[in-house]
Amino acid sequence: MRQENRTLNFSEYRRHKQLQAEEQVNTFLDDAFYFAIHNTNIREKVRAKMLFGQRFGYTQQELNQGKIEKLFMEWFLYDYKTIKGNTVLFQYIQKNEHKFSEPLKMLGALFLAAAWEPVKVVDHVLEGNRHIFQVQNIIHEKIEHVISNNTFRSKDIQVGTLYFIRKIQLVTGHGVLGTEMPATNEENILQMKNEYHTFMEHKEITWRSFLKEQAPKYFKRSY
Repeated sequence: MRQENRTLNFSEYRRHKQLQAEEQVNTFLDDAFYFAIHNTNIREKVRAKMLFGQRFGYTQQELNQGKIEKLFMEWFLYDYKTIKGNTVLFQYIQKNEHKFSEPLKMLGALFLAAAWEPVKVVDHVLEGNRHIFQVQNIIHEKIEHVISNNTFRSKDIQVGTLYFIRKIQLVTGHGVLGTEMPATNEENILQMKNEYHTFMEHKEITWRSFLKEQAPKYFKRSY
């Protein structure tokens, strides 16, 4: 009985730490997006939106839609390289890291490395406003536990479908960062893996670096 209670207490403790970490992620992202909106000059944003439209294949009219604007801001924060050669997220962390606790600095490092990764949805459960998924990561083919508070898209995700998600490891699972983007199809994902190996023949590049640059080519146009 004591052993059972100890196991239950440990499980509850880990669940509590997971929820705490998710809240920390949300606060971090709110601050980072506020920084991106209010501390980046207009010229930089105009340049970024033009490049985003070219990369994702959106027209000027489509770029003004609310859903597309949300996706643009995520790309602008994580992936867009400013004229200084670094990301807006890097600039936010650099400016504020003196105020960060050690756990928050570690969280910042995970955010910087996060890239859209292709996954296949194996299971989906709704727990309050938290969408809990079991997914198979297409890169290394392992099953992963991911959690999303993103009601914007998560409610529409179906088992058996392919998505690109940006995630970081928390306590009992991965936390999904922002919008889940539908992938085109399995054949194109295989083509993406082959393209990566072709890249590797010419220059050494990590999967994450490759995905940050190339993943948008394999998004399904669903907006």
